Amino acid sequence: MTTIPDHRTVPDPEYAAALAAVGQIIDERIGQRPVVAGIAGRHFDRPHYTRAALALCAADITGGHAEQAWHVAATIELIGTAARVHGELLGGGAQATPRVPGRQWHGDAALMVGDYLLAIAAVEMARLPDPRIIAWLAESVMAISEAALTPVLRATPVDEAWQSYLEHAGSATATLIAAACRAGALAGGGPAAPLDVLGAAGHALGIAAHMFHDTVVFASPSAGAPLISLGLPWLLAAADDPTLGIALEAPLSAAAVRSLVERLDVAALVRRSHRCAVAQRDAALAHLAPLGGRAAPFARLACQFVPDLPA
Repeated sequence: MTTIPDHRTVPDPEYAAALAAVGQIIDERIGQRPVVAGIAGRHFDRPHYTRAALALCAADITGGHAEQAWHVAATIELIGTAARVHGELLGGGAQATPRVPGRQWHGDAALMVGDYLLAIAAVEMARLPDPRIIAWLAESVMAISEAALTPVLRATPVDEAWQSYLEHAGSATATLIAAACRAGALAGGGPAAPLDVLGAAGHALGIAAHMFHDTVVFASPSAGAPLISLGLPWLLAAADDPTLGIALEAPLSAAAVRSLVERLDVAALVRRSHRCAVAQRDAALAHLAPLGGRAAPFARLACQFVPDLPA
């Protein structure tokens, strides 16, 4: 299989201190129940907290108020981690997240841990000063749940499949990233913050991040696992081969998926899918043109979500 190295080698240095503060907030919240903390703590994106960094970046762009932005960022990470845990419970782990040694869930435990993290996120939301922030974050939780219940199941007709994919990516990934940008901006800059600009950029970047995530999963050894939802590389392959699109409409065992993978030029599909993600990332950055030079930190973080293609 073609592999894509982890591009998040270190947390963004500009936000390292603030991300440490965010991590401390999370540790304090989950640390109130040591047994749960020992289980749940392994599933946070330490030390990168990439979504949290976007919220902090949006706050910086709009002027400050660091401590309010820390709580927004912590809530974002709690929601995102809960969604990942619940996704693995639903059987999407092989498709949604590359396998991690030692992460094998008993269903009841995963459900309780995910619910616990969402409950902590709800408490953290209650500390936030503006009801709009609470609404955006709550809407992102609902969207993530809707995405889990409405996977992409058809690769044909191509136009309809693509629209379904974009809607799914928007709910599963982009809504939370857009909320991170809007909420961070509001915590940082008040009512005059460019909420629409940052929200649009965040949503577009979330679509790009979802595309790149699909690319990483398709390139990994888990690409032959049962299909829970059709990712971008599968849609690209089905657009080229209508017979594949028809085959993908039926429920497929892991063995059947592996057989289909063997028919494909995986390396070429990974490159095409990666190019789509990069193009979508660049489209996200185009939304930031009104911000001028203030958008530079956002652009740097965007490259952590979706790195450039290897030379």
